[in-house]
Amino acid sequence: TIIHDFGRAQWFQAITGEGATRNGQPITVSKRPLDRAWIEFSYKNGSLPVEAAVALDSMVHSVVRTKGGTSMFYGGIDGIVSVEGMGKEWDYVPRTHMIREAGGVVANIGSDDYDYTNTSFVATNPIIYGAVQDVLSETL
Repeated sequence: TIIHDFGRAQWFQAITGEGATRNGQPITVSKRPLDRAWIEFSYKNGSLPVEAAVALDSMVHSVVRTKGGTSMFYGGIDGIVSVEGMGKEWDYVPRTHMIREAGGVVANIGSDDYDYTNTSFVATNPIIYGAVQDVLSETL
């Protein structure tokens, strides 16, 4: 996976089993705990899963709706949650691959596995993954 952040003139690369880099330097996901975490929340337009959003918002520092391709590697967010996201494989696969190779955990909601054709998934740092996955499994 290669992501070119032309606005910042940076290249991100992830190779399965070899990690992730930014301009050739190794990168990792954040290590922020749940109460300081920022979660990007993506959902199908017109079908906001209110209970899940409220539950997440009460657990973390902030829930935002953004679409920042490399924002996890600038300290901006600590995870991505997608509930029946409107994106396609090309929107999600590069980001989830980059997150996994940078030490994050990626799986479909309610599962330990990740099927990229299922647009309901969690991709976070390992510190917050279990709690995020639990609240989504309970509220969706």
